[in-house]
Amino acid sequence: DSQCPPTTVNRNPGYNCPPGYLPLNPSDSTGGEVSSVCYLIPPEDVQFTSISVPVFARCNVNGFPENDPEIVSVIAGTEACELLKFFQLAEIQGNATCNQDVAAIPDSWLIRPEYHRPQVIYQFAEVDQSGNITGAPKYPITVPHHLAAKPTVALPNYKRGNWEIIFVLKDNSKVTIHSLDEENGMSILNAIKLRIIPSYLVGAYLSKSCLVVTDTSISQITVKNRMAKYYSTGTKNVLPNWIAKW
Repeated sequence: DSQCPPTTVNRNPGYNCPPGYLPLNPSDSTGGEVSSVCYLIPPEDVQFTSISVPVFARCNVNGFPENDPEIVSVIAGTEACELLKFFQLAEIQGNATCNQDVAAIPDSWLIRPEYHRPQVIYQFAEVDQSGNITGAPKYPITVPHHLAAKPTVALPNYKRGNWEIIFVLKDNSKVTIHSLDEENGMSILNAIKLRIIPSYLVGAYLSKSCLVVTDTSISQITVKNRMAKYYSTGTKNVLPNWIAKW
């Protein structure tokens, strides 16, 4: 099996580099050490070659990592080893950015613990102008008295912002949405209403729909529904009964 040749070696400040190595940065004018890393002095007959390697670029519209090719120079004979390293790095970066498994517990439960009302947390991720997902699904909307059946279709995209909509159900539990404007907020609210147990919509009303001023404005971004987690007993159990992913 081929092995990647060593290119650097650590050294302690105050010590000279071992034979065949030079300091990564020279000493300063006072003779003090600038770097604690030495690099290998390449022999005169070392040959370099260019290879195309994958570099993580984005999450696509389906939430999967996408790579772009990039040309880099490597020592001839180490192409396979260098290519493997770039593949592994791209995979790590892609999984870290596009991974859907983000914990979802509301900042504050919509109801008092003694009531234990059922609710679903919908999690949204930011998308760019092309529809590519650019982050984790960390933006939640909590829906009390959600239908128990797992939804097969995600909620529609909407734009976040400082327009606050509060919709109150008949038992005083609430759906709160922060959107760019009223049109965006009502669009996502109307989609949510279809997933609430119908009896809880009887007597329900729109409590608030206005622009709110906060010390830190909510980022005006378009978000895409990636996950939904159902808690049939509310705060009795922090483990969801089901998880839907899109």
